[in-house]
Amino acid sequence: YQFYRGRNLATLTGQQVKEHFHYFRDHPELYPLGLYLAELAGSVVSGEGPAPEICNLLLEGWRRLIEQPDPQLFLRAFELKLLDFSGHCPHLNGCLQCGSAAASFFSPRQGGLLCGDCGHAADRFTVQPGTVALARRLLKAPLQQVKQIRPQGGQSHELGRLTGTFLRYHLDIGESRALSLLKLFK
Repeated sequence: YQFYRGRNLATLTGQQVKEHFHYFRDHPELYPLGLYLAELAGSVVSGEGPAPEICNLLLEGWRRLIEQPDPQLFLRAFELKLLDFSGHCPHLNGCLQCGSAAASFFSPRQGGLLCGDCGHAADRFTVQPGTVALARRLLKAPLQQVKQIRPQGGQSHELGRLTGTFLRYHLDIGESRALSLLKLFK
């Protein structure tokens, strides 16, 4: 951006685009996914200060979206990384209350995994160990490596439930307007 600083305010006088992301035009089915990434990033960024980690994550997400064989898994990885950067990541390493490794329930309200002894939350639901391992792997892997990860069985669906309920509860993110556009492309 180019600004002219006046006495009281700066005036925007010009701009230059560095990346055009033409593939959103060439692949319209990716457009709602790109909008969803922006919608999510916008929901965790306040207008009060810079958020370089989240802006860089969004930029990397847009760059990598075109190469994904499983866009839904890529969205889950983006959601988890965004939650981590924003300081709202769900607890995925054992039971939240006692630390037991045998945690097989997830409570969005409590913010993570619970074992059978501690898991009496009304909002809990069962999560398979493979899904938890997949979530941990997606958190650690750079976005460029997500295309190499292959979920098994219903892990992708179960992970979507985990991140979706967590996003709704902790960040008050409801139904995405961007993802509702996907129905137009199906």
